[in-house]
Amino acid sequence: MDEFRFEIDAFCNVPVNQLGDLTKLRGKDIAFAGIVTSANHRTTKSGKPFGVIFIEDYTGAVELALFSDDYLKFKQYLTPEYYLFIRAKVQSRYNDPNKLGNQD
Repeated sequence: MDEFRFEIDAFCNVPVNQLGDLTKLRGKDIAFAGIVTSANHRTTKSGKPFGVIFIEDYTGAVELALFSDDYLKFKQYLTPEYYLFIRAKVQSRYNDPNKLGNQD
């Protein structure tokens, strides 16, 4: 990741270790980067594909899951040793407005 240190400092507004508590980031546009340390392509009980990755930066690691159209659109990037820059908006889950992301 050292080769991307300048870009990480310039373009990222959230380190990976802050993604564990999304309540502080509710409603915000975030940008973070890191290296994919593991990736799993799976299928739900109903037969729909999804993917789970661990992404790591200098501050820590976080697990991210992609479902439905997001998974189909980005599955080629769910590859170990890929460097990713991700922009997202922290918002409520579609089926429960009181939860953010994959919080239980």
